Amino acid sequence: MKTHLKSLKIVLLLITFGLQPLAAHEGPHEGHHDATTEVDGDFQDFPSMCINKKGEVFVVYIDRPDNVNPQLIVATRNHEGELDALHTVRSDAVSAFDRPSLAPLRDGCLLVFAAEFKGGWKIGYLSIQAGKTSGSPVYLDLRGTVNIRPAIAVSGETACIVWESNAGQKRRIYGSLISRGIAGPAVPLSQAGIPAGNPAVTAAGGDGDFFAAWEAFHEENGDIYGRLYSGGSMDGVERISDDPRIDRNVSVAAATDGTLWLAWESSASTHTRINNYDEQKIVVAQRSGEGLRMPVDLFGEKGPQGGKSLCKRPVILIDSAGRLHLSVRKTAFTHDGDKVLVGPFWDAEIWTCAGNSWYGPLSHELDWGWWRPVSMGMNGTNTLYAAIQEGIGMTYRLATESGSKTVVEALEITAPARSVETVPLEMPDTDFNLAAYIKKYSLRLPRQRLDHGEQELNLYWGDLHEHTAMSQCARQFNPPARDLFLNQRDIDGLDFTALTDHGYNHCSRTWAYTREQVRANFDPNIFIPLLGVEWTSEAYGHHNLVFQETSVSEVYHRHYQGKSPLELYEYISQNELCDFISLPHGLSDCSKHYRQIDWSQVHEEHQPLAEIFQARQSYEHAGCPRESPTAKARPGLAKDFYLQDAWENEIIIGTSASPDHGGTSGRTGVWAADLSPEKLFDAFHKRHTFGTSGAKIALYFASGGALMGDKVERKPSRKSLDFTIKVVTESPLDKVVIFRNNQMVHEMPATGNIMEINWTDRSPLKEDRLWYYVRVERADGELAWSSPIWFLSGEEMQNPPTHTLARPKKEIIEEREKQAGIN
Repeated sequence: MKTHLKSLKIVLLLITFGLQPLAAHEGPHEGHHDATTEVDGDFQDFPSMCINKKGEVFVVYIDRPDNVNPQLIVATRNHEGELDALHTVRSDAVSAFDRPSLAPLRDGCLLVFAAEFKGGWKIGYLSIQAGKTSGSPVYLDLRGTVNIRPAIAVSGETACIVWESNAGQKRRIYGSLISRGIAGPAVPLSQAGIPAGNPAVTAAGGDGDFFAAWEAFHEENGDIYGRLYSGGSMDGVERISDDPRIDRNVSVAAATDGTLWLAWESSASTHTRINNYDEQKIVVAQRSGEGLRMPVDLFGEKGPQGGKSLCKRPVILIDSAGRLHLSVRKTAFTHDGDKVLVGPFWDAEIWTCAGNSWYGPLSHELDWGWWRPVSMGMNGTNTLYAAIQEGIGMTYRLATESGSKTVVEALEITAPARSVETVPLEMPDTDFNLAAYIKKYSLRLPRQRLDHGEQELNLYWGDLHEHTAMSQCARQFNPPARDLFLNQRDIDGLDFTALTDHGYNHCSRTWAYTREQVRANFDPNIFIPLLGVEWTSEAYGHHNLVFQETSVSEVYHRHYQGKSPLELYEYISQNELCDFISLPHGLSDCSKHYRQIDWSQVHEEHQPLAEIFQARQSYEHAGCPRESPTAKARPGLAKDFYLQDAWENEIIIGTSASPDHGGTSGRTGVWAADLSPEKLFDAFHKRHTFGTSGAKIALYFASGGALMGDKVERKPSRKSLDFTIKVVTESPLDKVVIFRNNQMVHEMPATGNIMEINWTDRSPLKEDRLWYYVRVERADGELAWSSPIWFLSGEEMQNPPTHTLARPKKEIIEEREKQAGIN
């Protein structure tokens, strides 16, 4: 049943009352916008293109000069194949741009983009004509702090913009119609209460008709949804896909007869986990009254998905002959014989489907690049234009400066002019099951709240060590930052996530992009992305630097390799305005590079937590449950580098756990007053944290007024110590173990999913220093570890934050090499 949307017709009333056309309006706070620019930029990003009926080829991309705010460049392709600049969108008030998009007009093109001002992200649009001054953008008056990911289409005399907004409790898709330069009100397209994002839109059927599609997570599944606007009325929301895989990043197109086509990514893992995919298919489907239909041999070896490469970011185009053109990014490597030199990267491949056959990939002269989508347009019947970003940081070691360039290439189509033949869509089999994954890891555990003393605390879940497609070592398997945030927010139900890509894969421009992604995915009081970087040192081990804000302009890696961790912390604290923490990980891992952590280089304030568990398993102590095989294989080298060894060396440090390179191997629980960067970092510094092996196992551990992570002055008159433990999860527990000074002191068998324990140590050791922590073991092998509670002498309570009795790692390794007779 169609619902008439009167609000979408308000635009016609606005025109009737004589409002001026687009070019006469300037948006709020837009600052200065230049009309000309040089096309050759330092890092040209996210190209989009269109071709109007005159055959004019337009392209827009984000230009990222070094240490300068980014700018939008709109250019046209000349007869020599080069790009001539038409217009620059640049302003001192704009700190970032997100995914620009173009649509053809009779004269020129229509640009839409997201721009970040100090108060948040806004949607702007602007009409551009070759040889004419374009003026300044118009910015929509929108609710929410983040309005991003815009897409645009033109049908007759009307344009439609769709975008993603955090105006409500969940991210939602909105749309607005533009006629004669005037935008109508924002209308919600996706359903309330269902997180949605990454919209696409195309003209559909008659003049003024549009079809919008987007991704959403609902009923424990990630699928594609869509909605048709036709004849001034809006159809209801329809669910397009229902495969168990995670479907996202949709592209839409319409044939000349109005038939609608969609393409999207469909991702899965054979290990039933997310953020570490070993399968990424591209689905191409025709929307019909008989259900979805696909081109013949879509998943065959002779089609665009032959071989074992993972495919990303599809774009589709249907030409006037009914042929289908598909662009994808495929993982690729550079080799010297059988040896992988550098990789992976992403090749841009373009295929054509005509009749029942696939033709391609089309030959082009461009090198590999990032995973950015390849935008396309047709001029005539046999020439296809593709806007491709080429270039990427090429070194696996310390990065210098990555560079990329946008090129619009003309490709000749040799496929016969035949319409695509289709068969009913049939997805390949998969064992991937999100519902089973969610149940296995108790990801829908209700929010835990409790009173601790006079303060109400909430339990927040997060990940403080996660890589994206920026990190080279697992780039083909890890998703881009945007996809990672959606997975962890919507599927894993996390409250915060830190991006910690390898510093040696960053340059100033990729770092700026990462900072933008953190800000663009920030939803106040709902989801907190955090900026981070993995600082790797062969001498001192692996550390994740996580910052409270995104004001950090420096990538702390390449030029800081010679510093020790303590020197690095001192430098950052003196040169950055925001708070930060450092988390060592891979604590006792040992290889030819001896990357165990150096426990002589600690700082109680700047390094409050250590990663007890990650994808390489546990670093609690030698012989512990699920011990890291990397450490277990070399016990002589791993000895003295576990987390218990740090506590034995009088180091005050709490526990966290995070996956590292994807999967679900690690979660960090934080007890905090509310969900904000300030309160989270306050809890990090206080070590009010615990780690789990991946499942949500809520753990509360306290002694009187002391919470896990606290230091308590030990009173000589106190003959016993009382403890309270609360555990809540959604799978049967096995036991709860209490450790005192690294020795098991009490074990309680469990029944059910919930335990509440009051235990008294009636005979504490007489040492001046005591520490207690808890390990929880589920029947299915999932684990949780609290931060310790320390009972210290009055003198120790006054120790400086860098106090430690640990020997330097270098001394320990040299001694063991000497004993083993290694030179």
